[in-house]
Amino acid sequence: MRKSVPPRTSALRLVCGSDIRETASGNRFAGRSPKDPFPTKDCRLSTFLLDTASIQPYSMSNIKLGVRMAHVVTVVLLLSALVLAPIIGGGFGELTNGILQILVFGAIIAYSLRKGEEARTWFRPPGLIALAVFGLAIFASVIFSENIYVSLVHLLFVTACVGAYFLTANVAHDAKSATMLIAGIVISALGICAFGIRDYAIGTGGGAAFWAAVMGSDDQMRLAATFINPNFLAGFLALALPISLGMYLVSCKFSMKMLFGAAFVVEMIALLFTGSKFGIVAVAAAMLVFLLLAMISQAF
Repeated sequence: MRKSVPPRTSALRLVCGSDIRETASGNRFAGRSPKDPFPTKDCRLSTFLLDTASIQPYSMSNIKLGVRMAHVVTVVLLLSALVLAPIIGGGFGELTNGILQILVFGAIIAYSLRKGEEARTWFRPPGLIALAVFGLAIFASVIFSENIYVSLVHLLFVTACVGAYFLTANVAHDAKSATMLIAGIVISALGICAFGIRDYAIGTGGGAAFWAAVMGSDDQMRLAATFINPNFLAGFLALALPISLGMYLVSCKFSMKMLFGAAFVVEMIALLFTGSKFGIVAVAAAMLVFLLLAMISQAF
């Protein structure tokens, strides 16, 4: 009967290209006389690698767990920032901006602490050249600014926004994470618009007075919701409306279709209440680009 060779010895034969023998003291010999206790450099390296590989199941499981945990922390922090941004960030206060910046930079740090091969993978987001030019312009404006403190605060804010964009572009390569981020943005926009319309109705007097204010041709109250300016809300809706429509079109479950469809309708009503002419033009352009891309890619 053929004597079986230990798996480790067979592996070393394949790696080193020669026979491997082990003495009782544990010395290894690779293609040399037993009197020479030192194997070649290449074989010593191969032996070390195989010794390390002997604990591979444990170490790889730890690495995968660490990568997964870092990814989860990244998604949670980034999702919190994206959901809270239109809720608390519309007033551009230093405290609220600081909270959002902490969440974004914390997510970037968590994403950078990944281990293994995935830690070296950063995807290039769209519009990188335009962002680089924009960043250089911002940096130049800070250098020649008369109020360096305010300029540095705004530079930190812009850096957090660009960092959130880069991080979202990388995290979105995971389908589940991308769905969570997009759904969070849509639900946040739905809540803002719903409460904004409610406050708008109360502010106009409610009931018949509300409908008279809506249908009247006089100067009307403009909806701003959580933003300091109605035009800012319209700009936010220019981003949220195509996303809501896309989620409505790709959703398979009836409940999800109803949710995202309701979000699209409510956001469209809120856009009309903002009274922002250029905001409506921006939304029309965004929807046109969305439909063209959907037709070209045959996504629907």
